[in-house]
Amino acid sequence: MSEIFLQEDVLSLLDNRFIVIIGDSIQRGVYKDLVMLLQKNRYLADRDLRAKGEFTFSGDKLIEGGQYGEMTNGVRYREVRQYQTDYHLIRFYFITRCYNSYVESILSDLSKDPLPDAVIMNSCLWDISRYGPSSVEQYKKNLNTLFKRLRKELPKTCLIMWNMTLPISKKARGGVLIPEVEHLNVSLRLDILEANFYVHKLALEYGFNTLDLHYYLRHQLQRRAGDGVHWDMTAHRRMTNLILTHMAEAWGVKSPENAKKVLLKHEQPLKKTSNRPKNFNSNFNFGLGNTGQSKTNVPERSQFVGNYIHNMVNNRYSVMQNIQMSGIGNQPIPQMMDSNLVARQYEHLRSVRQNVDVFMPSTNFSPQGYQVRNANFMGVDMSGMRIPDSLEMLNQPYGNQNFEPGLRGQGFGYQQGRERNLPYRSANRGLDPASHAYFHAF
Repeated sequence: MSEIFLQEDVLSLLDNRFIVIIGDSIQRGVYKDLVMLLQKNRYLADRDLRAKGEFTFSGDKLIEGGQYGEMTNGVRYREVRQYQTDYHLIRFYFITRCYNSYVESILSDLSKDPLPDAVIMNSCLWDISRYGPSSVEQYKKNLNTLFKRLRKELPKTCLIMWNMTLPISKKARGGVLIPEVEHLNVSLRLDILEANFYVHKLALEYGFNTLDLHYYLRHQLQRRAGDGVHWDMTAHRRMTNLILTHMAEAWGVKSPENAKKVLLKHEQPLKKTSNRPKNFNSNFNFGLGNTGQSKTNVPERSQFVGNYIHNMVNNRYSVMQNIQMSGIGNQPIPQMMDSNLVARQYEHLRSVRQNVDVFMPSTNFSPQGYQVRNANFMGVDMSGMRIPDSLEMLNQPYGNQNFEPGLRGQGFGYQQGRERNLPYRSANRGLDPASHAYFHAF
């Protein structure tokens, strides 16, 4: 659950703080939305999200790369941006790999004054799609190296937050997914699940924070852009609110209560009525008592779907397929099942004249035709059944360890006696020589 942050809330939370955002084009959108919110309460325009490498955006400056260099979709593209005022400093680095010599030069920057108060980072799609057939295994090794270097170079007072990679469409195109790698669409969605699971476990080992954006946006796919990879301005504001809520909790700062105010403002009094819907078309009873639903009011196809799902859960297959991950133990990873699969199964059974009634036992209903109390999935009692791990993972985001009490409040992310935001000092980096060593990169 995130709060709603307005301009005055962000100005206060990030007062005299140095925030660094590292990642791909989606993280650049995170950076731009934060810069916008620091100045006014409005969304980004679509053209702002599409633009890259421009000399200035809403008062910020392009420091390196972008239009100063080669505008390309290749792994050697670079872009460093910065927004600076007397009291705020936000910097963005574009990377195409979570760790290489270029990232090492970034860490060298961040180890000098001014030291960052928070580093927000993500790198995945480029890593696992643009560096050859062994890119996934190399990605895991690079993550380990990156986390070791982050722990060594950054101060303990720095909040290190890894944004989980967002879900992509099965027909994703453009941007990082150039035509040469579009064939990977079949496996990329599963690779992202594996990568998120792996980085979560790794971050816990190193004591870093993760923010499961995949969980919070997987059911808001209407906010995804037409290319199947990027997201619209409302999704980016949602990400910004989630990030700021996490920061406020980590720094021991009270979050604003704007969400509560909005809900109270639009709250409507409940109408007292005893009338029930005549055709209550749900197959689930969440323990709220007699719903007044008659068996004759439940479509045969809906009854089949409810019992089909129950049979899968009861046989410990769940509504998700369990995919074993190589290299990280035997814990299952949930993969969303095709939502039309059950319906197609129903139509198939009808067409071959099989007995569908075996999926709809009459014992699911009382003699009066009503569903039994405390019964889920068409009247089958689920109260004593253990929910499979795959469903538990689906119903909650990846969590973090409790914030260390000694680092909360002013001590966490607060640079005592630090000079006001110093100007950016370029390391005069050229093209990353390490990228030339990857012969499969393009």
